[in-house]
Amino acid sequence: MSFTPPNPPFGTYAISPTLERLRLRAERAPRRWIASGIRRLIQRAQAEPYDVVVFGNQKARLHPADNRAEKRVLSGTQYWDLPERTRLAQAIAEAGDTFCFVDAGANVGMYTLSVRADAQRAGKAVQIVAIEPDPVNAGRLRCNLAASDAVDVHHAAVALSDSEGEVSFVSGGLENRGEARIGEGDLTLPCRPLLSVVQDAGLPRIDAMKMDIEGYEIPVLTAFFASALPQMLPRLVIMETGRDAGGPLPELMIRHGYHIEMQTGINTIFVLGDAAQPSE
Repeated sequence: MSFTPPNPPFGTYAISPTLERLRLRAERAPRRWIASGIRRLIQRAQAEPYDVVVFGNQKARLHPADNRAEKRVLSGTQYWDLPERTRLAQAIAEAGDTFCFVDAGANVGMYTLSVRADAQRAGKAVQIVAIEPDPVNAGRLRCNLAASDAVDVHHAAVALSDSEGEVSFVSGGLENRGEARIGEGDLTLPCRPLLSVVQDAGLPRIDAMKMDIEGYEIPVLTAFFASALPQMLPRLVIMETGRDAGGPLPELMIRHGYHIEMQTGINTIFVLGDAAQPSE
């Protein structure tokens, strides 16, 4: 999928060479507070946005003031969802020649870019569906995908639901745009079931999925499990579930053949049956 090049071009908001050297040092910092301090220094020295290379070889235009994910990726990515991203890298290594990934609630695409980077290091192709309906987040997502020449990513600008139609939608606030969600808001956006989005994007299977759709996971997954053929079930799922391993969302996953492999703070990593085996 092709995307309109960033306007202004990527690199317009590059940080100074001195700050960039500090930022790269933060990627190896042994303490989180060091990375945080460097991030604050960058933000004081230059107004956002920031055009930077992330995850080693991906390009992103970051706006950390109002988005928690963008803030954490600006400096010290080794502290951002490291267990989750490490598990995805393992799944990529175990996969066949092409890794199929669904980023449901993609925000500005940080998980998508991380998966692309790990796949490129492993010599694997990717097919990615990045699902993000919020207009501001979606615009930033498309900018990052264009800057990274991510023709292997399909962006679906729809909210996920249990049926086709429209939903009322709430953009994330100034504290964290990543909290955009279905709810009583000022926006009316199109919505579609997960299976329809994935099939229309041409994914033959789902090797892994990250889902963070702010509390609407159960209706979306209930509809998905009711209609998806076994070969379309994600082998690995990373979801925000809260800290309750016995809540209704983990129970739904377990009923459909998943087991909990790991809990990482408020996220849970689920694996389907014998999904430790490489996909064909």
